Amino acid sequence: MMKRMKTNRIALAGAIACMALAACTRDPLQGPVAPGTEMVFTATLSEGPGTKTVLQDDGATVYWTKDEDIKVFFGNSMSGQFHSTNADASLTATFSGSLSGNPGSGTDYWALYPYDPEAVCDGSSVTMTIPVAQQGVAGTFADKMFPLLARSSDRNLAFYNVCGGARFSVTEEGITSATFRSVGGEALAGQVKVGMDSDGKPVVQEILDGVSEVTVTAPEGGFVVGQDYFAVLLPGTYGRGISLTLAGGEGSTTWSLAREMTIHRSKFGQLDRVDNGLWDETHKYFTITSQADGNTISFAELNYETVPTVSGNFWYSLDQGATWTSIGSWSNLKYFSYTLNDGETLSLKGELDKTCFGYKIGISKAAVVSGNIMSLVSGDGFADATELDSERAFFELFSSSAVKEASELVLPATTLASKCYVQMFMGCASLTSAPTLPATTLAENCYESMFAHCTSLTNGPELPATTLAVECYRGTFYRCSSLTNTPALPATSLVEGCYRSMFQDCTSLTSAPMLPATNLAELCYGLMFKGCTSLTNVQELPATSLAVECYSDMFSGCTSLTGAPELPATTLANWCYAGMFEGCTSLMTAPALPATTLAENCYYGMFSGCTSLTSGPELPATSLVDGCYRFLFMDCKDLSYVRALFTTAPSADYTKNWLAGVAETGTFVKSADATWDVVGPDGVPEGWTVQTD
Repeated sequence: MMKRMKTNRIALAGAIACMALAACTRDPLQGPVAPGTEMVFTATLSEGPGTKTVLQDDGATVYWTKDEDIKVFFGNSMSGQFHSTNADASLTATFSGSLSGNPGSGTDYWALYPYDPEAVCDGSSVTMTIPVAQQGVAGTFADKMFPLLARSSDRNLAFYNVCGGARFSVTEEGITSATFRSVGGEALAGQVKVGMDSDGKPVVQEILDGVSEVTVTAPEGGFVVGQDYFAVLLPGTYGRGISLTLAGGEGSTTWSLAREMTIHRSKFGQLDRVDNGLWDETHKYFTITSQADGNTISFAELNYETVPTVSGNFWYSLDQGATWTSIGSWSNLKYFSYTLNDGETLSLKGELDKTCFGYKIGISKAAVVSGNIMSLVSGDGFADATELDSERAFFELFSSSAVKEASELVLPATTLASKCYVQMFMGCASLTSAPTLPATTLAENCYESMFAHCTSLTNGPELPATTLAVECYRGTFYRCSSLTNTPALPATSLVEGCYRSMFQDCTSLTSAPMLPATNLAELCYGLMFKGCTSLTNVQELPATSLAVECYSDMFSGCTSLTGAPELPATTLANWCYAGMFEGCTSLMTAPALPATTLAENCYYGMFSGCTSLTSGPELPATSLVDGCYRFLFMDCKDLSYVRALFTTAPSADYTKNWLAGVAETGTFVKSADATWDVVGPDGVPEGWTVQTD
């Protein structure tokens, strides 16, 4: 390694700029000499810094160190190793040695640093190797790491940098390596042919044996937090960007610049604190961690017609992304399986042509799923992938598997696609924790049945979305029988079926979230809390204008509900309250129903089977419409008081069985303007007393 001077090497500030150094005069002894003749060359550094240098206190000036070696060529057949004669570091250096071979017809000297016995020259370019394995040194490059090239017609050699690269620092202790990878497969290092351009600067003419990955290994103890380290990379344009995998610390994590980028010769892009935030799950590959021995992980292809055709390739890793093994093309995944023991991990990545996985993952025993789910479809660029472009992207992904914990699984997409997470965890009876769902704008059926039948789930994730879509939450927590807490639902404008069956049959749920929406839509709350037999507390429903079936069966079968929310709506819609409190056997007080203009089937079966209800709400409407009161209070066995001011004669068209099965005696108050006199379950029950308002 290079020696330090004074305060040693210091960190580079920003991208490295070229600098002009000492000028040279032409050597009068130019041209070829006899093989084996001792020769002396004078070398200067026309750009800074280089690996053979000591970086000075000013952060820019660079010196040659002593004991350096270069390889000198003449023409296409003479070469030799030349050694520095300097006693100390200096701006210029003298190199002595001799050439061997046939002088041929060459006219220029070429010189390469560092000395490489395998390097060759054809008279117009030098073939050299940019190392794939590089050693990290705080503040500079490892010795003999950064290649320089010179061409001259005399023995004065002005060296120029061949490569560029990246400068990086870390925030996490214990990181032992940094691997740079071109996402598109372009060469970052390897054997190349380098010539000179019209300005006399090095240019890569041809890549002979390129490699798309370069690994910088940390000194013993890991990279020092806050210090700069360098990766030497080939200059060029990388169409899909470059990823950086850091190993050590908490395992392995990947940073990715998932866009076109260019590495310029003699320039080093700055990646300060490159791991800052990378150790969160967003920057980790999708990983399954087994919690039991003999846990078989398998993959079943989804053959539904509505799942799009996908192509691409998959890889798996057993060290959380540090190394990868190919599975092959997308269609090969169905033949792949792996058995994990307790604590072992399996990570997966796929580079696919669509953001659609197309498989169901089988997990036979208890396991944790973590990391960024987008690594399944977006390869190494997953950390920046926040958009789903295909229907059913992760349809049934873990359905009926033994996955137990998913709180560290990242679903980063904020632009969703239709049915993207449908039935994702459905039937995962052991699931106790759910991933965060950050999207604020949803897509059609995006979360439909996502956690349905997850009977061990006690808490749902936060649901911050304010822009909903058709049936977006339909059945999301259907039959989650252990669910005790519900997330807030902040949307104020609803869409068709958006909350339909969302918490249906959640039998441990005791309270409902606030529902602030005032702009309702067809079926928006249908069946939302049906069968929630422990529900005792419900919130206000502030909407004053309703939509078709908006509250139909909303609290049906909530047998512990004793009170109902206020229902201030005065503009009704067909079937809007149908079956809303049907079978609520503990309901003792009915809400006021202030609407005076009815809609078809608007109160159809609304309180049927409410066996604890003794008094119905006042019904102020004077005109009836088709089905408006059908089965309204049917089988309310303790109901003994009804005040209904309609003047339309009741019949099966309007009031069929509306008071069937109520108390044998009671009081019915009707309007003074009503001339009808109908006795029986479609009118006033037999045995009841009629009073005039």
